[in-house]
Amino acid sequence: MCSFLVQIVYGVVCFVATAMTITSMITPGWTAYTFDVNYTNADISQGILPFTCAYPDEKPQAGLVFDWSDCETWFNNLPWTEKTVVACMCIGLAFQLVAFVWNIISICACCCKKYILHPLSIFTLLAVIFLAIAVAFYAIFNGVDWIDLNSNNPIGVPDLAKGYSFWLACGALVLNVVNMIVASAALCCAKGCC
Repeated sequence: MCSFLVQIVYGVVCFVATAMTITSMITPGWTAYTFDVNYTNADISQGILPFTCAYPDEKPQAGLVFDWSDCETWFNNLPWTEKTVVACMCIGLAFQLVAFVWNIISICACCCKKYILHPLSIFTLLAVIFLAIAVAFYAIFNGVDWIDLNSNNPIGVPDLAKGYSFWLACGALVLNVVNMIVASAALCCAKGCC
């Protein structure tokens, strides 16, 4: 009974963390750029997936300030660091989904819980690792390419800020770390109750 209750907590936290990860990936708020164009401010929010390359309050389309022909071109021209962020977020999300499904399967197991719960901690650890890599790469390398812009650029060098999608990914990472502890507690309860 003890491990069952802890697994319910794990499932709730895992569901919220997965929802936060998905939301952070599909929303265009990873970076907020503010340009000073002709003495007026132009704000651009940018996501990490190709369909999020749009200006606020507009349908996804190619950027108007930049010379992108379409969002696919934008994505293909991302630096390797941002492609690493996208790949790690996708892999981390996959491990979160596997952990969530494994938790549901292991809740139904009644006789061998202490053996079947071990992969739950492993899946959660892998999700933490990949999400941590994505968040760290984005925090360190985001905006580095703007430093090398020449002074003749008509749009100027933007002010950069981490957007709400980045902070959602950070929150998902924290919840997955919490779930590591909850998964270990579930394993301890399963060993003690059997």
